[in-house]
Amino acid sequence: MPFDVPDSWVVARLEDLVAPEKNSFADGPFGSNLKTEHYTLEPEVRIIQLSNIGESGWRNGNKKYTTFTHAETISRSKVSPGNIVIAKMMPAGRAVEVPDIDKNYVLSSDAIKFVPSTQMDKQFLLYAINSSLVNMQILDEVQGIGRVRTSLGKMKKYYVPIPPLSEQRRIVAAIESSFAVIDDIECNKIDLRSAVDIAKKRILSLAICGRLVPQDPNDEPVSVLLDRISTERETLIKAGKIKRSKTDSTVVRSDDNSYYENLSDGWTVCRLEDVLEFEQPTKYIVKSTDYNDDFSTPVLTAGKSFIIGFTDEEFGVCTNLPVIIFDDFTTAIKYVDFPFKVKSSAMKILRAHDVDVKYLFYYMQTIECNHTTHKRYWISDFSQKLIALPPLNEQHRIVATIKLAFEQLEQITENLS
Repeated sequence: MPFDVPDSWVVARLEDLVAPEKNSFADGPFGSNLKTEHYTLEPEVRIIQLSNIGESGWRNGNKKYTTFTHAETISRSKVSPGNIVIAKMMPAGRAVEVPDIDKNYVLSSDAIKFVPSTQMDKQFLLYAINSSLVNMQILDEVQGIGRVRTSLGKMKKYYVPIPPLSEQRRIVAAIESSFAVIDDIECNKIDLRSAVDIAKKRILSLAICGRLVPQDPNDEPVSVLLDRISTERETLIKAGKIKRSKTDSTVVRSDDNSYYENLSDGWTVCRLEDVLEFEQPTKYIVKSTDYNDDFSTPVLTAGKSFIIGFTDEEFGVCTNLPVIIFDDFTTAIKYVDFPFKVKSSAMKILRAHDVDVKYLFYYMQTIECNHTTHKRYWISDFSQKLIALPPLNEQHRIVATIKLAFEQLEQITENLS
């Protein structure tokens, strides 16, 4: 015995388990016996190709046919629905049951036909051939480099443990029940990932509406904070360090003397440009494309991607952190708390004034902008967006709560992998 089995079981070779009829264990024709010149556009005899032998069963794509007449010349390779076919390669040993989609089939040169004995449970044998026990035997004897393959002669000699017929059927039922549970889990994973994404958006929505954390009446009202920011900005404008905005940033109250409906106490409304200052990244742009993972300073690129490489260039590294990186063309945003350089001039560096920059980063993810090709969002649109701003201490509490919730949701996502 090549391995231990229960007393009522035996170990047999695959060739001992086929139907007692001619060509019940056969491979496809030589390449010269089934060439493209033998193909037909008419759906006569379906050619079973490697691409039809899928990991989870029969794949019905890539349909090719030969004529009834030519199929008779390679009759040993003819296959009927319900037969098992085994791939010689890509990967060697993978097996599927042939469906009754077509009435007539014939093997290609890289497939093997296996017709089980009626004394065996066909589904049990299919699971056995695809098991790691048989697969390890195949891998021990494959030949070739890259596209390794097996052969009909080798497949005939591989061992399979065989239980009594009634137990074969019980095993098949147990396998299929387990597979059904696994399929449900996979479906639930997709649903759960979607639920995680929805939960993150909901958390952000609650945060910017003042419903994520409790308010503290002792917090400094944000209107006082904005007055302080405005005073600092005026000082910098007079000193010539920054320019005054060309647009009127005054936020107009509604008729009921409130900015937003049900705005929490101590909150106010302002525009992004009132609390963020954007900087062109000119002095941080990498001129060389010589990147290396061994270098120390990461280089950020625009769009959805993040780090494209590292550079050892010492000068022009952004170290005044943390900041928000804003892609002026796509509105993609990134929170950055490590020294960096940039690749594109389309990226803006946004710095906060006496505001929790992480809170602004989360808030900006809730803002929608209509996408127009090559539109300069920050200058023309994004900087004018209204935001609800809580007191600074509450901003910190909101950020901490979001961070904890996101970490827990991300842990759930990781556990699904």
